[in-house]
Amino acid sequence: MFKRPMYGAAIAVLVTLASPMASAAGWVAILKNSPVEDFNDEDLRLYLDAVKQVLYAPASPQPLEWQNTASGASGTLLVVGHPQLKNQGECRQVRITVHSRKRQGGPSLFTACRQADAGWMLIGTN
Repeated sequence: MFKRPMYGAAIAVLVTLASPMASAAGWVAILKNSPVEDFNDEDLRLYLDAVKQVLYAPASPQPLEWQNTASGASGTLLVVGHPQLKNQGECRQVRITVHSRKRQGGPSLFTACRQADAGWMLIGTN
């Protein structure tokens, strides 16, 4: 389960990624039952910085890798598609794989679309 300060930090950062009108529930849901639950504050900061970098980068053809050697946490993010969704702005489908010292994670996909306020809203997960 999330440590209280880390969980609050996750919600705060993920809300900044999403449109102010959007619920943060979807962003938090992608963290549940994954190695992210084992992350310390620095791991979470590195992970969320990588998510923001992938979403806000003009182009992301290469995998973005991050690692915290002190804790053993790491991950890879890769934009694997740009779906055209009705009534949505620019969208990105991102494959994420994260690992903690306790758990090896498998790849998961999410789709996020840019909103009018330039934030990103989670549209779906696979």
